[in-house]
Amino acid sequence: MIRLLLAATLISLTYSLTVVAQEPHQTGHFELSRIGLPTAIYAQASQLNGEAFAAKNEIVTPSKEIVPEAADDSRKTSTWSIFVPDDYTPDVPYGLMVFINSTSSGKVNKQWEPILAKHRLIWVGPNMAGNKTGVSWRMALANEGVRQMLSRYNVDRDRIYISGRSGGGRVSSMQMLHQPDIYSGGFPMVGANPHRDLTMAKGFLPGFKFSPASFNLAKNKSRFVFLTGEKDFNREQVQGVAKQYMQDGCLFTTYLEVPGMGHDAVPVEWVEKGFVALDAPLKANAEFHFENATKLSKRNKQAEAMISYRCAAFHNSEAEFAAEAREKYSELYQQYQAELKEVETLVEAGDKRTATQALSRFKKSWKVVGESEIARLTDLIKNPPKEDEE
Repeated sequence: MIRLLLAATLISLTYSLTVVAQEPHQTGHFELSRIGLPTAIYAQASQLNGEAFAAKNEIVTPSKEIVPEAADDSRKTSTWSIFVPDDYTPDVPYGLMVFINSTSSGKVNKQWEPILAKHRLIWVGPNMAGNKTGVSWRMALANEGVRQMLSRYNVDRDRIYISGRSGGGRVSSMQMLHQPDIYSGGFPMVGANPHRDLTMAKGFLPGFKFSPASFNLAKNKSRFVFLTGEKDFNREQVQGVAKQYMQDGCLFTTYLEVPGMGHDAVPVEWVEKGFVALDAPLKANAEFHFENATKLSKRNKQAEAMISYRCAAFHNSEAEFAAEAREKYSELYQQYQAELKEVETLVEAGDKRTATQALSRFKKSWKVVGESEIARLTDLIKNPPKEDEE
């Protein structure tokens, strides 16, 4: 059974877009690692999860109680299994699929790789984030994975999804509601937690606390897909949670039930159904964005036009206008990169006055899409690296 609720009126799902510098990018399978996690990332996850946490250090490393499945010699290292489709290029924005597993492995299922490539999705799977790991740490690992990938790839911020299986599905169902400013939606599989108390024929599940402001944002712009199996022992729970979302006005909610499936690995064709449902509202709005981009371009709002052309070009690539939208997006993207390079060259030359003036002009034109680069260059102007640091 599939149910997709679409808004009667068009809703713009465009938010600020950070574009990374155009450099060679690693594709295929690889692993990212770092010592612990930024304290700010973990503290935020703890707060959302209703836990108090404070630390003086910038980095927090997990105790054995937080990550009991990690070996003693690797406990301080956080790792993410990454899969980037081979056809990724920096000029085409890709979505992110952040996946919290019920086991300690964050590796992508090999069978999913073709559909990730087909739907232009990069896989980010935190390792050592299974059901034995503390919920706040699992949430923080997911958020840090997003942060790391945003700094490396041209990511479509309208397509950052969080998913998970079983217990990982439960965590993702909380996180997609806690942080709709990060996640465009969620895809919990064979496990989900209710946002309010859920009474069922076979039991009761308490709801979790969340911000009303976050919920209001999520219900109007986020896409939610809940998947279970006909014979899954979590079926009644997942179905009940999906009904809650529909009843509470979440505009884009889909419920998928796989015939004959138990609490098992999800067949790849049903995973793809979920991907399609997550993107469906974006596809429906693509023509609106094309028309809007044309208007913005005429008003010389090039950064905003670039965002709307991106939505038109890549959210419905089969549409008649998609080719023109992609050409316009590419032109503006190259213009952005060229002007960014010009500012970088002036900053590297060390002329603070000229660099500051150039950065001011760049900021006026491209602030909406270049916030992180503007912050980086501002810091370099104020605090130029010493010769021995270069």
